[in-house]
Amino acid sequence: MAYIAVGMPDNEQIHISVPATTKEVWQRKAREEGYGTLTNLITTAVEHELDDDYVRQDVLEEYGAGAAVDIDLSEIESEFDTVRKEIQSLREEVMNVAGEEGKLSDEEIKDVAFEVHDILPSYQDEKTGLTLSEIVDQVRSDVDEEGVKEALLFLESNPHVEVDSDSIDNERRWFRA
Repeated sequence: MAYIAVGMPDNEQIHISVPATTKEVWQRKAREEGYGTLTNLITTAVEHELDDDYVRQDVLEEYGAGAAVDIDLSEIESEFDTVRKEIQSLREEVMNVAGEEGKLSDEEIKDVAFEVHDILPSYQDEKTGLTLSEIVDQVRSDVDEEGVKEALLFLESNPHVEVDSDSIDNERRWFRA
C-alpha cells in the first residue's frame, strides 16, 4: 500500500470540515488500518476515488470476491455433448441426402459417358481435346460437372473404349485415341 508523504515543503494544505464523530471514526480507522495519520487515510481515499479503485485487495480477499467458484457444470456439459452429437448426425444425414441427389446412377453414368464420347474429338496433335468446362457446356443440361467427371473417369478406365486425356498448358484435355 502506498502512502503519500506529508509535511514536505512543497505540499499544499487543504482544510475540510466534518462532524466531530466522523473525524473520530476516520482517525480510529486510520490507526486500525495502518494508514498512520488521518492525512494519509484521506489522501489515499481521494486517490482511490480518482482512479476508480474503491475496494482494497485485502477486503476483497476477506469476503471471497474474485475467488474461484466451484460450480458443477457436468449436467450442462452432458446436454451440450448430446446436442453436439445430434447436430453432427443431422449434418451427416444432410450431406448424404445432398450427395445422393446430385450423384448419378451407374446406368446414368454410362449414358452420359456415351454422350461425352460422341462429342470428344479424335486425337490429331497436342492441341487436340476438350477441357472439362467445354465438355460440360456440350452435354445435356441436366448433368453437372461432377456427372461429367464420373463419365470421363468411366471412359478412361474402360478398356473397350479408347478415350484418353493429357495435360496441355496446365489444363487437362480429353480426346478419343
